[in-house]
Amino acid sequence: MRPLFFALISSCLALGLSAQDVSFASRGPEPMGHSGSDAREAAPGAKFSTEPIPLQPQAFTPCVGGLAAGYPCNKVDLLSLLPLANMGGGTGSGNWGWTDPATGKEYALMGLSNGTAFVDVTDPINPVYLGKLPTHTVNSSWRELKTLGNYALIVSEASGHGMQIFDLTRLRTVVSPPVTFTESAHYPGFSNGHNVAANPTTGYAYAVGTSICGAGIHFINMANPLAPASAGCFSSDGYVHDLQCVIYQGPDAAYYGREICFASDTDSVTIVDVTNKAAPVQLSRTTYPGAGYTHQGWLTDDQTRFLINDELDEQNVGHNTRTRIFNISDLNAPVLSGVFDGPNTAIDHNMYVVNSHLYQANYRAGLRILSLAQVNSGILSEVASFDTYPPSNSANFNSAWNVYPFLASGSILISDIEKGLFVVRATSVPVQPGIRLQPAAPGVSICDPGSVNVGVQVQSVGGFTGPVSLSLSGLPANVSAVFTPPTVNAGSGSTLSLTASGATPVATALTVSGSAAGPLADAKPLMLAIAAPLTAPAALVSPAPGVVFAPLQPQFTWSAPIGSTSTLEIATNPAFAPILYSATLPGSSHVPAVTLAPGTLHYWRVVTWGGCGDTMTAAA
Repeated sequence: MRPLFFALISSCLALGLSAQDVSFASRGPEPMGHSGSDAREAAPGAKFSTEPIPLQPQAFTPCVGGLAAGYPCNKVDLLSLLPLANMGGGTGSGNWGWTDPATGKEYALMGLSNGTAFVDVTDPINPVYLGKLPTHTVNSSWRELKTLGNYALIVSEASGHGMQIFDLTRLRTVVSPPVTFTESAHYPGFSNGHNVAANPTTGYAYAVGTSICGAGIHFINMANPLAPASAGCFSSDGYVHDLQCVIYQGPDAAYYGREICFASDTDSVTIVDVTNKAAPVQLSRTTYPGAGYTHQGWLTDDQTRFLINDELDEQNVGHNTRTRIFNISDLNAPVLSGVFDGPNTAIDHNMYVVNSHLYQANYRAGLRILSLAQVNSGILSEVASFDTYPPSNSANFNSAWNVYPFLASGSILISDIEKGLFVVRATSVPVQPGIRLQPAAPGVSICDPGSVNVGVQVQSVGGFTGPVSLSLSGLPANVSAVFTPPTVNAGSGSTLSLTASGATPVATALTVSGSAAGPLADAKPLMLAIAAPLTAPAALVSPAPGVVFAPLQPQFTWSAPIGSTSTLEIATNPAFAPILYSATLPGSSHVPAVTLAPGTLHYWRVVTWGGCGDTMTAAA
């Protein structure tokens, strides 16, 4: 054991531990320059309506002569409208959707000022309000949510809200709706947050615009959805408003298979490699002329283009609704390759890509659907619309907050600030027959030599039931793969068996592909971790021995073998009895969910759990 000199205001000596067992001291926090709240959306001139509009539920009404139940439309039918009053009141905000993998039922998840509403939209003409999860603290006009597997992740600008986790399989057993739900778990790692993204392939959530991490990107390990763990931050580009994180499979070979986040950072498009949560790397930061507030964006399916909306340029400059197209074939040097101005002056808010179309929520102009047929030439064209605010298409903050266009049935969910939940369907974009692959897990691990099985479900889209041939690409050396059976009919599944013998420990992204008659195809990433028996404990990186550490919630980093899991332990004595804090998580970075005592000597160590079931404990 090597003695270390350690300085504190009130003490001047501390004993160090081994390279796997480190002491440090903590002191009071630095003032935070950004509260994490969205000052822009609360500013004068950017005002949301605070009063719902009294409405009656609306049944199916086709778009005829440019109207559906009084709402201007173009090739989009109204399936139903569920008013706010029929979902427990409040005002509307963000929404998302979920399809139950066991039953195939479709659900709308709608953020409200007083909580989150859950609506069964399997029969979109007769939606059923199942109940509400109340807000964790107080009401707020801002509530955003995403899904990760069978869990909803919910954040809000309300102080102390953190992130609510809700097990969506509980919706299966609602007998007498509506009911008041309780959260399945809660993550207190930040106070307020503006939005959250999720990557189902890696099992991480990414909170943005929070009260920590300089309001940048806060990484959350969701390996156990009911016990989320902080996994680090990206804060070097300041406030992040929204982002999309994917396993990159685009044309830039240098980053193929890595986890890349595409961030909308108020005045730029910022691309970050977050593969190593302990050391995220900013690949590029791209600004553009006329920026007002870079709000949100989405990738095209081939990951060659990133389309963004700017929430203040319509008001600031006076042009029509403007969508910008960035060519991101080189992640280090994106290029603005096209601009599309819509037919009116409404503000664009959120938008998403499904196959060859872009679905936008444009506040007072409602849902706008744009064709991506010529996006690589920098050209977009509007092909359909449903206007949820008939009185005006001006640049004001009312009506359509978000759209969710990913349901296999073709139902599109629109969350309206003052009205409620619209369910619509585009007749100009019919649901084409196809397939959708769904691996049973986002990733698998193998102890070499050894094997593992994972189920792959082939879901039917648009009634297609024909045969689908399965294949796998990206296998590392000395790893083999077999599908049993290799060809299945849509609506059934296969088992993928992976075997490793003499393979190098590695974490990599494989691609599961399915092809059917004609152009029907789909592909999904599958993470593979190959592990070998442990030969050494983890090496601790920071905080270093003897450091006077400023944050009361410091970020711990260490190096650990691929495929292993680590248990971080913190104590105030070298015997680690009692243990002040413990967290078990994959990866090599963690920010504790507790605040450490200022002016106190702490010790930390990491216990490594190998991918082969073996363990090595750091010696004190």
